[in-house]
Parts: sequence; structure tokens; C-alpha cells
Amino acid sequence: MARLLSPPKFGTGRAGPRLRCGARPGARRRPQPGERVADDPIDGGPRVVPREAAGAVVRARRQGGDARSVTHEMRDRVHQRRRVPQGDQGAAVAQDLPDDRDGPRFVINATNLETGVLLRFSRPYAADYLTGKIDHPRFTVAAAVAASSAFPPVLTPFILRCKPGWFAPDSGQAPFNSARYRKNVKLTDGGVYDNLGLETAWKRYQTVLVSDGGAPFKRRPRSARDWLRGTVRVLRVEDNQVRSLRKRQLIEAFQQHLRAGAYWGIATEIAKYKLDDVLPCPPDRVELLAEGVRTRLAKLDAGVQERLVNWGYAVCDAALRKYVDPALLKGAFPYPDRRV
Repeated sequence: MARLLSPPKFGTGRAGPRLRCGARPGARRRPQPGERVADDPIDGGPRVVPREAAGAVVRARRQGGDARSVTHEMRDRVHQRRRVPQGDQGAAVAQDLPDDRDGPRFVINATNLETGVLLRFSRPYAADYLTGKIDHPRFTVAAAVAASSAFPPVLTPFILRCKPGWFAPDSGQAPFNSARYRKNVKLTDGGVYDNLGLETAWKRYQTVLVSDGGAPFKRRPRSARDWLRGTVRVLRVEDNQVRSLRKRQLIEAFQQHLRAGAYWGIATEIAKYKLDDVLPCPPDRVELLAEGVRTRLAKLDAGVQERLVNWGYAVCDAALRKYVDPALLKGAFPYPDRRV
């Protein structure tokens, strides 16, 4: 869910993208024609960024690039420098997130590929229960977001380089709390472990509100027979089953009053909430948003973004008024001229 602030600096190697935490500025090449110089989000120095990043991965592959060159292109395409709030020096770090007394706690999830469990980035700590815990981490917010969205295979693994001494004493479990597992923490998309992000809140809160932006599973009369597309299809079937199980457990917990809250998804039929005054969301328009808008590393049209926001607001409004607090007043579209 989280898509925040500024990106990390990467260097790449055979294992994949790397973040050098606290690394000193190294030697940098001179900009070539057609390139521009931008501020580096980690150490403040200049770095060279292609002027036109769109289609970078396709260009790299067409030019015969290997996985390393594709990773370089993807890095420049995805993790562009974005300015931090005025007055800040350098990129925002975890300690710049709101304190628990001042606002909600932001938790950004990634999956630890070596331990197979969830690693959580937040202001108080960064941890997985096997590797251990780092109190008051200084990782950039961009690093956490990049790790959380390191979608396999191109952006995986995201290697978080740490010093074993950063971890709290007696945290984690042997042998995973050793330097072997702590020095280079290999991460991937948080959705690999928990696509709904449920686990983070489930153990701590009685009221859980779940917004599921995952694309609906597509059922087909025929499946591919070649090994590559066949493998992709198998992985999607497995992912759909895991998500379905989590959703089923969530709904059952609501029905048995083990938890309070509500669930809504991008493909939810708003009419099923059986409210007389839901915001107008024609099913055919919702279907276009749910199945027609692809999750891709490309700029999204502003009109489509506004329609997505309106749809998300409408289905959230219906779910909250139906299952959380019927006394809530009906909302209105944030972009009333765009509708759904």
C-alpha cells in the first residue's frame, strides 16, 4: 500500500539491486549527451539520470542487455529522485515518519527471502522475528518502499546492507540472528508473504479495515503449454489461493465477532452492501477499472487515477457505513466531475 517520498540509491551486482546504507560518495562518471545531473537521494551528490526513462526495460532487452543492464534501466525508470519537504536536508528516513503520539504508525512490509518471513520497516524499529530487530532505524523511507515493491523477478532481490551491530542484543532466533543472515538482507515484495498486509495489524488491533487493490484472478478456457507461461500461470494460481484463504479467514473473523472492521476490494460489487444510498458506481465502469487498469511501471493517466480514487472512496464509504458505523454520514466523490 505504501508509496512514499524519495527513492534509494542503488548499485547492482550479480545478486541484484543493492542499497549501501550510509555509504560514502564514490567515483562518478561524467554526464554524456542526452543525460542530466540530479541530486543523489542518499548522499546528496550528483548522479546521472537518463533524460527519457520511459520504456527503459524494453530498450535494454532489445539491445541485447543481460539481467544486470535491465536492472540498471529499471532502477533509473522506477526510482527517480523526488524532492523531500522544504527545509529537509537529504532523503527522508524512518525517524522522519510521524511519532505514535502525533499520527498513525506507518509500517512498510517486505519479505525476507532467506528466512521466509515478513520484515517490517517503521519508525520504532525494523525487524523480522528470526533475523532480529533494529531499534530506531535510519534507513531511508525510499529504501523501505523500494524493498516493499521489489516485484520479482526484475527488481528482486533488494539487498539491504546492514552491520550486525545494529541489531538489538538477544533479538531474533539462532541461527538466523547471526552475521551470516544480517549483513546482506535479501528482500522482495511484501506481498509475496502477505498480499493484504494483514499480519502487521492483526496481532495488535481489534478493529481492522482492509483495502484490497489486488487485481482479480482471471479464469481462462485455455492455459499456455510452454514452460515459461505455464510456470507464470501456476504461480498466479498459488497466489490467488493464498489470498483467497486470507480473505476467507478475515471475513469469518468478522462474522464470528473475533474482530471488528470491514473488507473491500477493487472488484467488490457495491450493490452487495445493500445500502439504498451508495455513491453511483455502474458495474461496467467498475469492471473497467478492476480489470482494465494494469499494474505496470508506467505513468498512469490523471483521469484514470481520479476515477480509481473515486471508486476506492465509494466502496470504502459503503463498507464502513454497512459494517463499522451505520451512523456515518454519506460521503461524496473527491473528484465529482470525474465520477467512476
